[in-house]
Amino acid sequence: MEVIYLREAEIELQESVAFYEEKALGLGADFLDEIYTTVQLIKRMPEASPLINSYARRALLNRFEYGIVYRTYNNQIIVLAVMHLKRKPNYWINRK
Repeated sequence: MEVIYLREAEIELQESVAFYEEKALGLGADFLDEIYTTVQLIKRMPEASPLINSYARRALLNRFEYGIVYRTYNNQIIVLAVMHLKRKPNYWINRK
């Protein structure tokens, strides 16, 4: 399956990487590695993550308090948000 990031999700990802890299050298890369690992799991089993509404699922990262919100459509995985789990839980709800 092809993975497509909405522009907003791509920006969130970039900002999160920069935030962690600023906290400690290499931490941004660790965050990006965990995103990659989680996306690979989603690609293998796209239906495994729980639905959080009628169309979107959320896969949790292990080391960081983040989730990848995504939906599947036409053999694609569309990443709607790379969200911090403790901030504004439904800010992404209008993204499709």
